Amino acid sequence: MDQEKKQAKPPLNLLANILNNSLTSSTKYDQQKAGLETRTCGGCGAARPDGTDLSTCDFCGFEFYKKP
Repeated sequence: MDQEKKQAKPPLNLLANILNNSLTSSTKYDQQKAGLETRTCGGCGAARPDGTDLSTCDFCGFEFYKKP
């Protein structure tokens, strides 16, 4: 009788258990669109390289920062 109970159980699929566990415990990330923030000149609208300390626009001479 004990042998019949053991044979009645379906065989364990270890790979399915591992994959199911990884899918349920994985961190889900939202997709975001790629983008780039560009600073522009207030005088002529030319793109200004971010991370530089330019005080005037190379194209029109607009002062980004007022010199004291």
